[in-house]
Amino acid sequence: EWYLSRGVDITVILSMRDRTISRKGKLKGHCEIGEVGDQEDAIALELMSEALQKYGIRGSRRGTLSTDVSGKERAIAVPYEALMSMKQSYLFGLYRQLGINSTYVPSFSDGNKKYITDANEANLEGKAMELHQQQEKIKFDSHPAKPISYHPPPPNEFFLPRRLITVFSLDSSRMLSTALGVAIGAFPSEGRWVQKIVSPDVVADAGYGVHKHPRPAPMKQWVFEDTIQRPVRSLDGEIEVQHVSLPWGVSCQDDVASQSSTMNGINVVEALVPSECFRSEAHEIDPADATTAEQCQDEVHITKESDDPHSEWTCGARCGGGAYDGYAMYPKRFFVNITSHIEWYTSRGVDVTVVLQMRDRSITKKGKPRDGCSIQAIIETEDEVGLNLMNEAYDTYGFHGSKTKKGRETRERAIVVSYEGLMELKETYLFDIYQRLGIESTYVPLFMDDNGRYVTDPPPEKKVGARKKPGLMARWHEKTAESH
Repeated sequence: EWYLSRGVDITVILSMRDRTISRKGKLKGHCEIGEVGDQEDAIALELMSEALQKYGIRGSRRGTLSTDVSGKERAIAVPYEALMSMKQSYLFGLYRQLGINSTYVPSFSDGNKKYITDANEANLEGKAMELHQQQEKIKFDSHPAKPISYHPPPPNEFFLPRRLITVFSLDSSRMLSTALGVAIGAFPSEGRWVQKIVSPDVVADAGYGVHKHPRPAPMKQWVFEDTIQRPVRSLDGEIEVQHVSLPWGVSCQDDVASQSSTMNGINVVEALVPSECFRSEAHEIDPADATTAEQCQDEVHITKESDDPHSEWTCGARCGGGAYDGYAMYPKRFFVNITSHIEWYTSRGVDVTVVLQMRDRSITKKGKPRDGCSIQAIIETEDEVGLNLMNEAYDTYGFHGSKTKKGRETRERAIVVSYEGLMELKETYLFDIYQRLGIESTYVPLFMDDNGRYVTDPPPEKKVGARKKPGLMARWHEKTAESH
């Protein structure tokens, strides 16, 4: 406001970074007194939150000053982790947002790597461990009682929603997609009990029916879901939230095609179709339903005829045949091309936005064994493929993407969201995301930061022939000794 009152066109960048790493860095070189560092950290976050609330995308003071009637966004949150992952794609988008005409690319040296280790609860120190335990208890205590009988939600009248929000992530975190599901009234904030047909040898990914082989006799079992595991739709049937992990499907150990660790072993499909029209190419395929298949053909334009190169429609994956005409057939493990996913839905009149959920890249890789892949060569290759798909989508459909910029789209269809930004700025950042997606809600989830388990003190730096600079307390003692 000081600069605006003087006629200066000002924008502030709120540079966000994993809070645990920021604290450790502060203790190392800026403030060695732990309590002071924590206090200063809290004050800085409060100031950033205030600036974002007043001058961010939903800022309460945008355009209210007599010296600034433009209503321009003057506070932008920029996550360090997204910059280190998406590199120039994200940087060039930032340039354009700031009105900077440049192609300069710096050397992206990820300073987070030295702090990242394998997940370990022991890495949570003091207050962090106490907070984690309190949150786990709150989460458990909020679980509703198991119902006596199960009443599944009614089937969707239309398979295509009017509005679709698809969250893509390289990790397994579903906190954001769940929050969006609750915000549109499609998922209960306390979670829910569902009955699933399960067996010891079945993997069900987001309710789309991805199975291992062989499949023993199925049995119904109560399962508690505190995050969305399948697409959820608002009560009026208008808005749907999908979550897509990159890659998706069975574990890489169970998919021989993935184990080549080269592009030849990676399946990339055109789009993730509505769940009603999805079938897996696993050894045992879910049975076809003639009525559902017919609606997939008529409404969603998925049909064997789409195999014709002159057809204006495509199936999103391989077109099913015979009884499965109307279904899209998916590999056991696959990626979704995010750019074509957007175009597949817009060609069918769906107002789609994809959310590219970024998280520290080293932590994402460390978490892969928990997510079903422990073969390092595959982890590295798949991580690169996933990032390339995200970069392409952002370059094409981001706020200043090639197709957005040329007027083919009226607004951005690919937005970048930071896991670390959510954990730091919490509801301030989340409400900005709601605003960008056109969601009216004040729902605030429990923000449980899972990054702390992966963060530890880095090994000491070795400086040959250099005398280590004494710490704050050591320098104080030296000065006191000199005075005496």
